[in-house]
Amino acid sequence: MYISAFFKVFLLLDDGLIIIDISSNFGVQSQFLLEKVCCMLLGVHNNIRFLLDRGILVYTTLYGLTSFITANIHLSFLPTANHMSTCFFSYQQAAKKVIENNATIALKSLATPREGELEQQEILLKFAEGTYVHHRAMRDIWRQLSDSEREQLVPSKSQVNQAYSTSFGLHVAVITADDPPKFLFCRRANRVGMASPKEYTCGAVESVSKKDCFEDEVSGGTCVSLLNTASRGLEEELRVELVGNEVDAICLTTVYMKYDTHEWGMCGFVDLSDKRIAPERRLKYTQLQSRFTGGPKDKFEHDLVEAVDFTLDSMMDFVRSNFMDFASSGKLVVVKVMQSFFGMQRVENAFRSVDPSDRG
Repeated sequence: MYISAFFKVFLLLDDGLIIIDISSNFGVQSQFLLEKVCCMLLGVHNNIRFLLDRGILVYTTLYGLTSFITANIHLSFLPTANHMSTCFFSYQQAAKKVIENNATIALKSLATPREGELEQQEILLKFAEGTYVHHRAMRDIWRQLSDSEREQLVPSKSQVNQAYSTSFGLHVAVITADDPPKFLFCRRANRVGMASPKEYTCGAVESVSKKDCFEDEVSGGTCVSLLNTASRGLEEELRVELVGNEVDAICLTTVYMKYDTHEWGMCGFVDLSDKRIAPERRLKYTQLQSRFTGGPKDKFEHDLVEAVDFTLDSMMDFVRSNFMDFASSGKLVVVKVMQSFFGMQRVENAFRSVDPSDRG
């Protein structure tokens, strides 16, 4: 396949932004186009730190300069100078160690085939490697876009826009082993670099990382263990430890996109009364509270952990009183977990009783 492309090269220096326009026809196969152009411009292949699919923001480092290269192929996203200044700000924060520029895993493709005689529903997710600063920059650029620009880029909310899909997170609610059981709400800390500060989430929120990747012996490819992501988040944020096959007690139910930030993720829950979990790890709220006070690895991410009786009435009371302080994914998780335990119709009726005008 041969294509023509228009390139902008952005050189971000400490004191400003330099933009170079390049317009040309390249007689090379499209999958190698960006790599060849990067090598041509930068001269040294080993300096290319990160390369996504064609048409997506790419960056590399050469002699202390941070370069952004984008391809406008079939109306792919092309950032403006204002967008690039947003990227520059994220890099400045990383340089000052306000945030860490760690490697990330980003969703790049989602399919829901029905294969086989029974046409069993499957969800196929494909990922690519990125970095946290790149994710923050693209998230902030998305926030700057108008509604019409967003609709043009993402005409369907089930569609993955590869340019803006730069992460994938797990949001796992925790139901304690109390009788009656309790549902954990965590309030995010108010600190620089923290996503959704002072807002409520449910249980643990963790981004997929390279730690969760493994080589599949059958296919020979690299796969991602989302259960590993979920269990790591539970342990690091709340000191909920699941050992061996106990991770099978984690139930991941829904793939979603937070449209306000264009962040993809998956949510679910773990019921700590599950018989697949060893008795000594079927924790009650007082035990979880003690562990949190003692200091899990990522305790700094939350400043408060609350428990609500996991009954439909108690959950509705808490949601009604605090819904304005929920992180966007937190609202979805609460509803999905309640539907899993209390039934979709009962939960829908409960919300309609709060707002009778809601028929959606």
